[in-house]
Formats: sequence, structure tokens, C-alpha cells
Amino acid sequence: MKIFDCLIFYDENFLVNALIDILYDVGDNFVTCSSKFDLCGKKKELNFKILNKIFKKKIQYLKLYSLSKNNNDPCKLVDLQHEKLFDGIHDQVTENIIIYPVSDKISPLNILENTKLNK
Repeated sequence: MKIFDCLIFYDENFLVNALIDILYDVGDNFVTCSSKFDLCGKKKELNFKILNKIFKKKIQYLKLYSLSKNNNDPCKLVDLQHEKLFDGIHDQVTENIIIYPVSDKISPLNILENTKLNK
């Protein structure tokens, strides 16, 4: 069993890197999704940066390059990013723990530290 910590990324490099640093020994994989659009649909640069190179081996970084053509409401971007996260975990869903925290909250992975997992 593996633990996947999934989150969407906007512009909080320090916060997300701190989160990964705190949970690195507990989580098996950190899946993050960033978009070429802000929450109002305006174009922006992809700006996720891994500050500690050791983190690279556990991070899966997904990128959302376009908004849905059927979506007239660009503020649905958060939903699109959550859907994109499934690209990184779709074949991992059974028998694993998938966590979707808010990036400014620490996942409850620390609760799982003392839980016996079949790793």
C-alpha cells in the first residue's frame, strides 16, 4: 500500500515545498498539478519549482495547458486541475491511500505514521 498526497498548485512554492519536506518520509508520492491559467482564466506562467532536489524522486508534476472548450466558466479551473490529478493516480487508486489536501493545510499523513501499512 502506498500513500499519494495530491494537490493543485497556483503560486505557493515555499508552502508546497515546506509541506513536502514535512511529509516526505510518510508519503510515497506527491502528485501536484499546475495550470497555465489563473483562477479567472487569464494566462499565466507555470511556476512550480522544487526547492530540494531530493524531492524530485517522489514528485509527479502534471501541467494543465488548456481550459475545456465546453467550459464557459474559467473559474472551474480548480475542478479541471483536480480531474488532471487523476492522470497521475488513475492506475493507483485501489489498495492505496489517496489524499487531497488544500495546499495551505498539512495532510493528515502524520496520523498515518503509526498505522501499520503493508509497504
